[in-house]
Amino acid sequence: MSALPHKFFHTGKHSYLYLPFNNRFYQLDDCCIETLSAWLHGDTATHTTVPSDSLGTFLAGHPEIREAFTNYQEFDFHNPITTTGYRQAITDHLTTCVLCVTEQCNLRCSYCCYSEHYPQSPNFSNNTMRNEVARQAVDFLFTHSRKTSSELTLGFYGGEPMINYPLIRNTVAYAKEIFGDQILFTMTTNATLLNQEKIDFLIENNFGLTVSLDGDQQSTDRYRKYWKEPGSVFESVLTSVRMIREADPDYFQNRVIFNSVLSGPLDLDSLEETFIERLGTQAVNVGLSTISAEHTDFFEHHPRANQYDDALNQAEDAYYKKLAEGIGSDKRQSIAFYHFLRGATIRISKRPDKPLNETIPFPTGQCIPMVFQTYIRPNGDTYICEKFEGNSVGNVFDGIDIDVVEALFQPYYQDTTKTCKQCWVQRLCSNCIVECISNGAFNPEMKRSACESERASYEHSITRYLDTLEKNPSALDILDNWSYE
Repeated sequence: MSALPHKFFHTGKHSYLYLPFNNRFYQLDDCCIETLSAWLHGDTATHTTVPSDSLGTFLAGHPEIREAFTNYQEFDFHNPITTTGYRQAITDHLTTCVLCVTEQCNLRCSYCCYSEHYPQSPNFSNNTMRNEVARQAVDFLFTHSRKTSSELTLGFYGGEPMINYPLIRNTVAYAKEIFGDQILFTMTTNATLLNQEKIDFLIENNFGLTVSLDGDQQSTDRYRKYWKEPGSVFESVLTSVRMIREADPDYFQNRVIFNSVLSGPLDLDSLEETFIERLGTQAVNVGLSTISAEHTDFFEHHPRANQYDDALNQAEDAYYKKLAEGIGSDKRQSIAFYHFLRGATIRISKRPDKPLNETIPFPTGQCIPMVFQTYIRPNGDTYICEKFEGNSVGNVFDGIDIDVVEALFQPYYQDTTKTCKQCWVQRLCSNCIVECISNGAFNPEMKRSACESERASYEHSITRYLDTLEKNPSALDILDNWSYE
């Protein structure tokens, strides 16, 4: 008999059982953990004999656990790409097109995935999207979104997209002809090429704008450099951001967010001062990320960049302490607070409560490829997303080649249906194929490494989550009526 995936957690006060099948936590009496563990592992004796008093009492009080055991044995994960429903969805339910309007950039940031430190990623090039390709991409989104009920989004990406500003203007005008007001525009930019005309254009078209800025001048200019000219990237971005804020304060607060790449030595107080006091944004509008360590020699050249664990650990301790104390409706929290809240905490707290056999999931955080979004490079070739290192799966002129999509994902799904079936973190996992790609193909060893990291991370986060709720059962009630994005 196969096991029912599960995980035991222990805080300072209690022990808990977590079942991914129904995404529930159960507080336990320590005396039944050993027999419950044997039962959950499918021990024949405990399933064919009358359970001990403590186990029998526990199971009698939670009959859904017996049902979960039976239903999970009959449940199986499947490859969605081979189904008729997928082929219909990939044809009619696309919601987002991200256009790489240029592969040129006026910066050469040391940690950029397109830099020489990431040999498996493409380098910057002179490739720039033409108007006919961009128009065809808009037509592609129109054709493939006929049955979607979600808002449609057209994103602009690079390189630095503002290098190709005339094309962006033309494409936005054409998209509004096709979609009217039923489309949103987004852009990720380093903000060094903005001027008043471009800022007015972004505001007029209500762009969702993501600005790259790593904090104060020392943190930003450490690795963010101009390519062919001297000068401070920080000062240039600071000037642009203040122009946006002065042009339209409401737009600045509601449509402009920041992405800050953390590198050591880390000074979170200085980061807070830069974004909140000098730029005047809200803490919730600043996202923090770390430098990717995959397929790179960056840290060999810049070993100090990885020296920030102590600062992050201290910030995490402060975050959980603040939650346990209770923050009520006070949104004036730190940038680090929102970083941890938007991480595992929200995913754990807002986990779907339906049993696995009443949903249509696939284990891990893998999206259904080419259904939510597609990434389009300057020549019109389509890709799974901007992070994916695999091959093109079609182009905007000829459409999506589903057989190519299936060939790319088949090894991943075959591996996942075996390895994820008995993994306790399957309903919370955020890993996707991006973490498992090497030289454009699925690498099972990379997946093993990503899985180990994910399990360790969630074991830590769930323990702290349960401990926090023991100290303050209403600590996360804030998630019921707050919007963070």
